[in-house]
Amino acid sequence: MSRMISKTQELSEKMDAIVKKMNQGELSAEDVVRQLFPMAMQSFVQASQECAEISQSLDEIEGHLLEARTMTKYLFEFLGHNKLLDEFQQFMEQKNRIRIN
Repeated sequence: MSRMISKTQELSEKMDAIVKKMNQGELSAEDVVRQLFPMAMQSFVQASQECAEISQSLDEIEGHLLEARTMTKYLFEFLGHNKLLDEFQQFMEQKNRIRIN
């Protein structure tokens, strides 16, 4: 997240410098567009790539969560079917007590 903020600040500073030059008459509006457009396009491309990476990561996380949910469901069905649920809960409580102490 801080990387995104620093990139945004850097881009903002570059844009401010370009606009300042335009206001001082050093650059025409056309020159400003020529300089800002590639910067904007690069930002859009980077954002698109990062969105694709995030989407892929979310898909992987979703797959792991689905797998864990399915395994948990079958585990509890098995434990309930075999009347071992109470023993399992006692085991987990004991494990948690040990971890806390």
